[in-house]
Amino acid sequence: MEGITLLNLEKVSLSKELFTSEAIISAASNYTNQYYVNIQSNNDTFEVSITPKNGSEADGEAIKGYYNDLIDEQVRHNLELKFGKLREMIVEEAFRPLEVK
Repeated sequence: MEGITLLNLEKVSLSKELFTSEAIISAASNYTNQYYVNIQSNNDTFEVSITPKNGSEADGEAIKGYYNDLIDEQVRHNLELKFGKLREMIVEEAFRPLEVK
């Protein structure tokens, strides 16, 4: 996938052009129970390492799951940027007090 480079079974490089730090951190939070997650920011990329806490060998499944979660989080972020104001207006209108005549 363009913008994602698998460096090994525990580490991935992500393009800053495609992914925001908010999406990267949000997706990483899903893994902190069972994995140590390290995020490094470089010039054009973020490098994310996901290492099992139990000392077992990485099998690549955590990175695959992280890919999917990252894409989901980035889509949520993009939708918030695009439609967040509209959502706020709808909520404001829905909870506006009724005028009684």
